[in-house]
Amino acid sequence: MSIFSEWLIQTPGIGRVSAYRFRNLLRNEEDFAQKIYTMSEQKLKELTEEAFQDKERADRCLQALREGRKRNPVVLSSQNRKNGIFFTCVGDPDFPERLLSIPDPPFGLFYKGRLPAGNLRSCAVIGSRMCSAYGALQARIFARRLSQSGVQIISGMARGVDGIAGEEAAQTKDMSFAVLGGGADICYPKENRKLYDALCRQGGVISEYPPGTQPKAPLFPVRNRLISGLSDVLLVIEAREKSGTLITVDRALEQGRSVYALPGRVSDSTSSGCNKLIMQGAQIAVSPEYLLEDLLKMPADEIVRRQAAADAGAPAAGRKARNHADSTALQIERWKLSESALLPLDAAICRALDPSTPRCIESILPPVRKELGARASYADIMRGITMLIVRGFVKEIRTGYYITR
Repeated sequence: MSIFSEWLIQTPGIGRVSAYRFRNLLRNEEDFAQKIYTMSEQKLKELTEEAFQDKERADRCLQALREGRKRNPVVLSSQNRKNGIFFTCVGDPDFPERLLSIPDPPFGLFYKGRLPAGNLRSCAVIGSRMCSAYGALQARIFARRLSQSGVQIISGMARGVDGIAGEEAAQTKDMSFAVLGGGADICYPKENRKLYDALCRQGGVISEYPPGTQPKAPLFPVRNRLISGLSDVLLVIEAREKSGTLITVDRALEQGRSVYALPGRVSDSTSSGCNKLIMQGAQIAVSPEYLLEDLLKMPADEIVRRQAAADAGAPAAGRKARNHADSTALQIERWKLSESALLPLDAAICRALDPSTPRCIESILPPVRKELGARASYADIMRGITMLIVRGFVKEIRTGYYITR
């Protein structure tokens, strides 16, 4: 890491576009930023004119560098370290490799804590700031199961789904990272201070913006490309049809990332965005194990076996507390989705199952058809089971085998 690169990207008026242009003009030399700091006034003028054909923009850039050269890079870097802020830039060994492949990589990253490990899989978990009880529960379940399996959780630390998933992953296995829309030294929103402090100790908070940058609305859409860029898979828990969350989905698709969406009731506005994503081709987030098959390239039954072993090894008090929390949230959701609200097909599927004997689709089909007639197809039952799993009525014990909860 060059303290001069750190100085350059902290110079007001110099962003990643300018930094990359200077780097290319100076032939990608490792000490190019140091050359900018020490070069003569005439060469500096020539450099900015070559970088920007627009005279007005070249003049602004020149003035920014003149002012920036009044600051001491050593002092600037030392102040960052004193505040617990580290820096890495393109070309450094610790710069995240995933970001090198996205269309518009950052020039540098400021971070507190640590960066996501390049040898571990990552999943971005994003969603509505005003999530429902169902969304909050699923955010916790997915984040916990994924992090228990060694998957890093990336979020924006926003209120709602992002913060809930980030908090669960931090508590479970120190596998939580947040990309901020302001400086890495600024906690936003303020109510997530506890999570921010936990991430600084046990995970990481990351920003391409210099320390001291206040969060502003225009910075967040730009930030979103890093959330998806640092991930292998993007999971959308809840989103309205017109939601900022969908900007991150667009970035993920541009970057070639897999996108999963958690389905919800068609009457819930918080799920309309997810349901539309599924209609447009996003994969359905049926369960954490389903995502893990994609992330870990491992059969679901092996994932379940390993998770069961991990649960068995966890302290009894911790298991009891987690189970109680899940049970309470699930009871709330069950109250909202009473059996009387089930469609006839869903109710018939529930009656064809029981809590103790796992059954496959082939064994469910005959009793459902007997009750509803031949109009119940294999595909109908599969769709019904998927929704019942999401709503908490049915559980998949192993791949293709189900029980009622």
